[in-house]
Amino acid sequence: MLYSIVNYKTVKKSSGSLRYDSEYFQIQPLLTKISTSNHVELHTISKWVTQGPNPKFADFGIYCLTGRNISTGKLSLEGSDLVDETEYKKWSRYKLLKGDILITLKGAGSTGKVAIFHSDKKAIFSRNLGLIRLINQKISPEFLFAFFSSVLGQKIIDRGVTGGTGQLTLPTSYMKTLPIPDFSDEFVVRITGLIIDSQNAIEKSTSLYTQAEQLILSELNLLDWKPKHTLSFIKNYSDTQKAERIDAEYFQPKYEEIVEAIKRYDGGFDELGDLVKIKKNIEPGSEAYQENGIPFVRVSNLSKFELSA
Repeated sequence: MLYSIVNYKTVKKSSGSLRYDSEYFQIQPLLTKISTSNHVELHTISKWVTQGPNPKFADFGIYCLTGRNISTGKLSLEGSDLVDETEYKKWSRYKLLKGDILITLKGAGSTGKVAIFHSDKKAIFSRNLGLIRLINQKISPEFLFAFFSSVLGQKIIDRGVTGGTGQLTLPTSYMKTLPIPDFSDEFVVRITGLIIDSQNAIEKSTSLYTQAEQLILSELNLLDWKPKHTLSFIKNYSDTQKAERIDAEYFQPKYEEIVEAIKRYDGGFDELGDLVKIKKNIEPGSEAYQENGIPFVRVSNLSKFELSA
């Protein structure tokens, strides 16, 4: 049997709320090492640590970022929710500035994802995101991003997550008390430089990907093509039998336009099955997952630009 003894005073002052779950007080040598070394709490180096509002979304307008915009340390505006100008002004207090750090606060398996806002675009953020705006001093957004993204930083963040399955929440009251190592200026500068270099490399790779995408579209004469969602169209029953699909979305004319453009290509074409082997895997079930072992890749590990283990 594993156990540890914790003073009631420690329980009472834990993260500003009464936490008495044993997991929170589990002995973790790395966390203890930070707490006993030179460190500062996050609120002492921040102008603002807060949770986003609950705005009303619109079909067109200004970006409103959610947890979907953060993936493997990167922030993408693609596919963002939007708010109109009136709603943007209503929540002007939550306007994002360059250098703001965003962290996911809600969702099973989604809490603790971190990214830095670098865009010049107008944007606010919603309730499932938290914001950290640092005081202009030696600890940079890049350094804090690196620390929170590390194995140690993630353990500290995970420690404060509350709620049951599917309703997990990372309270900002806990975030404010997080211990941040007080490293030397030289070390912080070195980490900051490495993160900036990595972000520049990511931006370059994204630009090259966009160029490659444009070249492919141009080669297929689809560069200026705009897909249109057709509300009604007619298909033969034999088409549904061949495709083994009866959903209307599958037979949207916009998809056939792409296929026909490929088939008309002067260089010819092949079907994917003639070029590669396609294999469907199985779902082993939650009981097979463990903390250590061989990585198991799932849909959540895939993004437009990469496969992350």
